[in-house]
Amino acid sequence: MNSQHLHLALTTPLEELLTIPQGVQLAHNVREGLEGITPEQAVAILRAINGMIESALQTERDASGDELITRDENRDVEWLMQALADENHLIPAGQPHIPNHIYFLVLAAFKLGGVVEQRLSYKTTHFPASAVATLLEAQEAWSYAELLPSAQPVTAAIETAWRRGLTPDSLGSDDIKKLQSKQAKRAADSRHHSNRIAKQRALELYFATNHSTIDAAAASIASQVFRAPGTVRNWIFAARRARGMNGE
Repeated sequence: MNSQHLHLALTTPLEELLTIPQGVQLAHNVREGLEGITPEQAVAILRAINGMIESALQTERDASGDELITRDENRDVEWLMQALADENHLIPAGQPHIPNHIYFLVLAAFKLGGVVEQRLSYKTTHFPASAVATLLEAQEAWSYAELLPSAQPVTAAIETAWRRGLTPDSLGSDDIKKLQSKQAKRAADSRHHSNRIAKQRALELYFATNHSTIDAAAASIASQVFRAPGTVRNWIFAARRARGMNGE
């Protein structure tokens, strides 16, 4: 994961993002959500996200017994969701507890930065399908961040409650972690449902049309179901194997 993408999303002047659909609003949202987090901390969190994704990938391989599963099987936002649902958190050394929504905000910024780099480097009116997919993933990551609570630390919650003259909740850190885990699992279930729909549509398109190769089919269909070409390619291969079909 290129930390330069994160830097671009957080520092590029908003007026330079006008050519990116919803780019200005998305950049404003992630910057506001990450206020108080230093650039160095954001990079460290991005590295932690990468580690969580790799861990989720290995968990998937172990569970399925298939070492051939690649990271392209899912988008990064989906692997991250799975890691959080499995309570697999990586927290950079020296940093306090990181609420789940911060992981998604950093990922959203990273994905947006990839689109920013593409737009600033080439400066063309053409907006390729890969950039559209990345931008949609950034928006999805930000949406997950909005759905998850900020998880105020227990001590701060108690202090706030006393200031308001209220009896503090009896929730301890373990209770909060359980609540976060339930919320992550619900979001993961939603993600699985979305994936099933995308997979079904992708396979319908593949078997209903002719393509020169599986790679060509995956590249064409990916933009229609808003998934990475590698993900669609794996779906096609699995479906062909299930039907006893071989080759390209």
